[in-house]
Amino acid sequence: MQDSQLVVNHQFDSQDIYNEQIEVLTYKIIINLEDIDDDLIKILAPESHCLINKNFSRIIEKSLDGSRVHYVVVSNNDKPVALIYLVNNQADLPILKYSKDKSLLKMKYAICGNPIITGDCGISAIDKRQRDQLLPQLLKILKQALKDLGISGVILRDMDAPDQIFTGNGFFHIPSEPAVGIDQVNRWKTFSEYLADMEGKYKKKITGARKKLEEQGIKVYVEKDVSSINDRLYELYIKVARSAPPTSEKFSLQTIPTFLTNLPRKFRTRELNNEFFNLFRDNFGNEFDVITLRTSDKIVGYTINLHSDNVYYSLFSGMEYDKNVSLIYRTLLSTKIERAIERGAREICFGRTGMLTKLELGAHTWNYQCYGFFVRPLLTPVNIFLRSVTKIIPPLEMPDRHVFKSENDGMKNWYDTNWRDFYNNPKLVKSYDAQLSVLRLVKGGSAFYKRCVSALKLTSDNKIIDLCCGTGNLTAVLATTIQPNGEVYGIDLSSQMIAQAKTKGPMPNLTFTIMDASKTDFPNEYFDVATIVAALHEMPLRKVVSILIEARRILKPGGRLLIGEHYIAESRMGKLIQKALFRIISERKERLTFKELQKEGLPKILSQTGFQLMGDQIMPGHLFQITTCIKPKK
Repeated sequence: MQDSQLVVNHQFDSQDIYNEQIEVLTYKIIINLEDIDDDLIKILAPESHCLINKNFSRIIEKSLDGSRVHYVVVSNNDKPVALIYLVNNQADLPILKYSKDKSLLKMKYAICGNPIITGDCGISAIDKRQRDQLLPQLLKILKQALKDLGISGVILRDMDAPDQIFTGNGFFHIPSEPAVGIDQVNRWKTFSEYLADMEGKYKKKITGARKKLEEQGIKVYVEKDVSSINDRLYELYIKVARSAPPTSEKFSLQTIPTFLTNLPRKFRTRELNNEFFNLFRDNFGNEFDVITLRTSDKIVGYTINLHSDNVYYSLFSGMEYDKNVSLIYRTLLSTKIERAIERGAREICFGRTGMLTKLELGAHTWNYQCYGFFVRPLLTPVNIFLRSVTKIIPPLEMPDRHVFKSENDGMKNWYDTNWRDFYNNPKLVKSYDAQLSVLRLVKGGSAFYKRCVSALKLTSDNKIIDLCCGTGNLTAVLATTIQPNGEVYGIDLSSQMIAQAKTKGPMPNLTFTIMDASKTDFPNEYFDVATIVAALHEMPLRKVVSILIEARRILKPGGRLLIGEHYIAESRMGKLIQKALFRIISERKERLTFKELQKEGLPKILSQTGFQLMGDQIMPGHLFQITTCIKPKK
């Protein structure tokens, strides 16, 4: 196949992450797995290369009969900048059935992303920030590549990007169940620690399920010889694959939501052949786990998992559908967590389905969305119609499950929703800077910012990030200190705060953006300095830990972290005064989270998240303090 070109008239400003103009994007479709370099995949998809590398692609091609993997390498001036991962489904997709085996329309279609495993991997770039900047152009390239391949439609799986980018480019949203998983798994050293962190009623469900199964002679095994049980595993797999609820035989307005919801599963209902267990073992070796529940002669449940890049991925689970199904499923999932802890994984990706049981084990939902598009010009009205219809389909309501002791008041969920909305109140944001001006009088005035700069020992080429930057007061000071060189980023959950921060005056080395500080888009070991000021006291403890873990990830070895926080009183009288003061000036939820921070102690939290404490400076009045620490060198 000849290289194809698409001219894109799009330019980035001077603050593009690579400080270069992108005028012409070209692409090359690679249709032979052996013609692409795994090192190139790792460069262009650093967060998800294990899901789309040649090992995984070989498994897809060999275990999904008739499927072919294609890589679309996108370049700017001959320099690869992005990668699109397509699985061409050679089987027909029946759309309008009028009998069991016949349809009015049959189409060749593709999956953009890995069809077997959950994760945002279909469209990648060197980092997520650049991916999102290029995404409108990459979607145009995707459409053209599909035409080159003779494919009529595409399903984009598990995309983590703003919805308007896709709908604005003609794609329709496909309602689907959310993906679920557990982050910060490595905070537990053993499975016993995980259980000890659980609320009593949830812990009893886990331990009770295991005990009841053991009483029936059903035990847990981590299988070492998959080939010896391959036939029995495959028999269970087929039972699960064929028990999925069928879509309606008749296509009507009433069945559109159900049809769309089940569309991503169409690919999954194409059954894997009986070699896929062995294929995973051969291609991934010790990274591959098969956990079974069985008696001496019968397998009643299994789960297949892959541990790669600190993530423990769930591939498939199967079980006998009898009266023990809930006990078996809960035990399989809890054993998966136990195995991930043993392996030292940072994160568990559970995939979709079985959401309620997974939430009871401490999982949370991930904002992955699916989209569709019909490439054939004659089907353009269908795209428009489905895009209109899906706008009126109500989103799935997420049940609350606060299973850990540190979350028994729902603080993490409250922070991620209500607190963000609270700080998006335009009236509050407008008065925020004025409030800070008053607070500076008791926190040391302008000396506070001078002390921050002095403690950080900045140089002109530093890369700095101000996490939870609010209206950007400190961020602007940092950018002024090291201008015109270096890079300074201010990030915050609140769009209103970021909008106010951008009024502080444009500087060529300063960028403000909306982003969650616990899960940023920046690459590993990118920054020299990170700061967090007047933010941790208003977060639940798990949110504090997740932000500090993220700060450690994006800091270089030897990188410096500065935390400006309310002084945590040590004397009894000081604590009483502090409690009375917080009752006057703060929200109730903020008082609860500060109490958590008081109880645990910032030095202990910093140590547990891998930082080395350097020192404290207490500001005049003993109301505020500056804590500095470093990420130890390797």
